[in-house]
Amino acid sequence: MSFTVDVHHHILPDVFWRATNDAHSPVGGILPAPWSKESTLSYMDDAEIDVAITYISTPGVHMGDDSAARDLARRVNELSAELIHERPDRFGGFAALPLPDVDGALHALEYGLDVLKLDGVVLFSNARGIHLGDARFRPLFDELERRGAVVFVHPTSSPDPAARRLGLPDSLIDFTADTTRAVAQLHYGNTFARTPNVKYIPLLANMPSAEPPPSRPNDKGCVSRNLHYAKAMDEPARYRWIAAHILPHEAELRGWLRRRLGALSSNDIDDLVQEGFARIWEADFSTIRNGRAYLYATVRHLLAEYARRSRIVPIELLGEIDSLNLISDEPGPDRLVGARQELARLRAIVALLPIQCRRVFEFRKFEDLSQRDIAQRMGLSEKTVENHLTRALARIGEMLAASVPAAESAHSESLAQLAEDTDRGHD
Repeated sequence: MSFTVDVHHHILPDVFWRATNDAHSPVGGILPAPWSKESTLSYMDDAEIDVAITYISTPGVHMGDDSAARDLARRVNELSAELIHERPDRFGGFAALPLPDVDGALHALEYGLDVLKLDGVVLFSNARGIHLGDARFRPLFDELERRGAVVFVHPTSSPDPAARRLGLPDSLIDFTADTTRAVAQLHYGNTFARTPNVKYIPLLANMPSAEPPPSRPNDKGCVSRNLHYAKAMDEPARYRWIAAHILPHEAELRGWLRRRLGALSSNDIDDLVQEGFARIWEADFSTIRNGRAYLYATVRHLLAEYARRSRIVPIELLGEIDSLNLISDEPGPDRLVGARQELARLRAIVALLPIQCRRVFEFRKFEDLSQRDIAQRMGLSEKTVENHLTRALARIGEMLAASVPAAESAHSESLAQLAEDTDRGHD
């Protein structure tokens, strides 16, 4: 099983786009598609991205007014935190800082990491013409070093007017060149050497001729070691990492499995958790920014594999993790055809439900409304909504079982009950 964490994943909410970009002349020269949480999740599913680390894009949050930049940084960082709160299994986040306002950046750093619990920060290659290695930014890098923070370095438009003389968009040529300028200044100005505990992730993609400067010594004969393109860990370090980032969430995970998947025995849960730990042990920890999200997503994959082996549509089996697709290690045309067939099969079954049951099921499973929201929308009591949902799940389980070969009917009935338990249990 592969597990993909996308650390280059932009969010472009309206509040950010209106404050920083002109639709007729977008930063970078290319107009992006409209952004929404739903479109992001859909894209992640299509691209088989398990977890996305989100942050805003160029040009950052500072457009010349310190106060406005601080406010915009707070708003977009709170949006990232909200995404993580709603879907901790799918999202992490890097905080935006209002550079070149250093005091504002320090406040945003404290709020983003200490209050919102984001996973690191995103810094752009220059802030209104000032590249990251400038001495004016030293207080910020000292604080990043004190915290041992993760810093994603992202390109933005060059302050040099000559960069536009070719008439080509910055995103085609100068974005990557400006990242090289920033990283070179950070290296040769000894910022990397002064901040060995900061974990830098520079975006140096699509640059076959631009080697990362840390491969060469700086003027003091030192080689920077804290650029994290990939990082190997020895066995004791792996034990320490799992103890710090994974094991604290084991009890919560086991409790969730017992409540939501009550049809599984204690031995089944033990096997599921142990298999999850075994797979996490083999992972590249340098790519994991949220241990809890990674643990839950790993278990989601295991549940999907269990559902696939059982020939049962996993929409209920995966419950609140809400993974609607069957996970495959070898994607191909057969997977796409099978997914379409299963979706068509599910829709046909749902269409046969009594109208109230169908509406409740669609609101809960397709629109992700809570039972309370459904009750308010339909003018019903929450108990009535729960009863309709229970009947809908039971009927779907019966019809799913009826379409499975007879030899597997007993197993299908067990899984249908498991599907019912998924929404009957207490959260």
